[in-house]
Amino acid sequence: MVCRGARAHWLTWLLASALLAMGAPNASAQEAPDLGRVLEGGAVRPEDLAERPDEDTDQAATPEEAAVVGPVFFEYRLNQQVTNGVGAYDGWSDRTTATGHYELEDGAIWARYRWSYHSPDDDRSGDEDRHVPFSSETRRYTSAVVDLDDYDQRSPAADGRGIWWFLPPDSAAGSTARILDDDFVVVGHVPPSVTTHRRESILVERVNGTGTRDDAYGRYVTHITDRYWFDAETGYFLREVYEEHDVGALEGARAEFDVLETTEVTAASYLPGTTATWSVAAPAWRSGDTGNSAYYNSTEYLEERARDSALRRKWVQFAIAVFLLVVLGYAFYRWRKASRKHDFDGKISRIHRVEDLSAEVGASELLAPLVPHLVRQTLRASLPVYVASTSTPGMGGVALGAPSGEAATIFARDTAACEALRQAIGCAYFFSEVRHEHSFATRAAAGKHGIILEGNHAYNVLETHEVLVLRPVPSDTSYDRQLVRRAKPADLPAVIAMMDAVYGSPCKVWIESAHATGDVILVATEGEAIVGCAAVSVVGNAARFHSLSVAKSHRGKGVGKELNRARVRIASDLGAEQVVVEVAAWNVASLEIARALGFTKAGAMYVETNAQTKSDRQFRRP
Repeated sequence: MVCRGARAHWLTWLLASALLAMGAPNASAQEAPDLGRVLEGGAVRPEDLAERPDEDTDQAATPEEAAVVGPVFFEYRLNQQVTNGVGAYDGWSDRTTATGHYELEDGAIWARYRWSYHSPDDDRSGDEDRHVPFSSETRRYTSAVVDLDDYDQRSPAADGRGIWWFLPPDSAAGSTARILDDDFVVVGHVPPSVTTHRRESILVERVNGTGTRDDAYGRYVTHITDRYWFDAETGYFLREVYEEHDVGALEGARAEFDVLETTEVTAASYLPGTTATWSVAAPAWRSGDTGNSAYYNSTEYLEERARDSALRRKWVQFAIAVFLLVVLGYAFYRWRKASRKHDFDGKISRIHRVEDLSAEVGASELLAPLVPHLVRQTLRASLPVYVASTSTPGMGGVALGAPSGEAATIFARDTAACEALRQAIGCAYFFSEVRHEHSFATRAAAGKHGIILEGNHAYNVLETHEVLVLRPVPSDTSYDRQLVRRAKPADLPAVIAMMDAVYGSPCKVWIESAHATGDVILVATEGEAIVGCAAVSVVGNAARFHSLSVAKSHRGKGVGKELNRARVRIASDLGAEQVVVEVAAWNVASLEIARALGFTKAGAMYVETNAQTKSDRQFRRP
């Protein structure tokens, strides 16, 4: 569960919320807290806000020793957003909001808050009601359980966990203070502002803002900025701004995300003119029958907590068991899917780095120099890549995943390797450079069951693309520079929108992957509008054209021709000695443009499938 002080990314939250929302671990027995000079009773009277002489003027208290004095309630609101996802978290955003009411009494704090979480695929909410003891002298919690539920499963430091809602008003600039589990440095006094209710405040900032994260969700370097503002007169909490930027990788693909969290006091007894909005009924510990904080340190209370915690732990264990069963069941399903019976006697494995390709690059006859780049783009798009490895030269292969419903790409001359890769990647349609024929083993197995296989081909073909090559690449090709230019980062949304309209399916993942891996993207413009685009990949002395698109309103006006001429010139300028492009056989206009520029047919790409029914859809190569 995410509430005030939450630091977990949404993926961690999805698991943690199922387990932690059921309760906190049992609190161990503690000594009776030092009441210090904490005010007693309920609401604050106006005279309570007046300045009071120090009870002991002979010895000034240090920030860590100053007693917590002053108001007895405050309310806050929290807003947290996880956004700016890149790679594995591309397009993801979620938001958590919370409101809370805190009251101080007799060396303990009563915390009540409500929270809600919203994301594209989940909505949750909950509330907490906690009574937690603390020492007003040391500014430390005296219980393993604190007022923030997201710290229930974290072990505090040896010298304790610091309270977050109070800082001694006489804290000097440069001194340090413990807030929860982190050390903060006092920056100094800040003039009144709207965000601090026009009160002079004391600003503190987290000392160590860099860390690492390495878990099931990836490896990250975290950069954190955490700042608190405390009321300069009373020392009580006014505002916090927490910013986190994580950079790392998930399954070999780059991943980034930002977390921004703002917590602000909305009403408090130390803020004149503000009124509590929560309707707070008196808790049991304020009835007088329980002995107030003494009850919460009694054997009766601790035994009750132990019983409750034991029950909660059983529910947590049950939730963990269910979660593990789901995970293991899914893993078994994937294993069965990847290990279906086929003729291939080599090894099928998923890779997360281009360096793991080894000799399988040779599985492509037409695009061999470009296969590593295609693998890099696929991984950058957070899509799976599998390789088939065997001791027999030329019998391996590579499979590049595609978004759901689109055709994958399999480079494998051997039918058995191709089928093993198809099963591993889980695709119904795939691009291939060869028409795969039934292997001898497949025919023999079918014959044993009285099945006669018609024809030689192992898959049906839904579509054929011609593979055209331009060699050498002319260096003097001209194009209309008033019409065509290189795309800027700000152009990408318009490019994606146009391509989505042209193809009738999302193109964002491929365009952003191409841009991120160094492909040159060109756009044709009319005024401020983008009416066409095209991309070119250059690897060494080899280049590949892809993603040529022209808005329907501008077809037949020479836009595609100028984009192709511009790509030829760019490829030449970048040192390419040959260019390859795949064009669907039905796309006569694009074939004529390519041939006019000197491209000649070198082979074909087939959209093969194991489906038995014909599809009328058109397939595109990314």
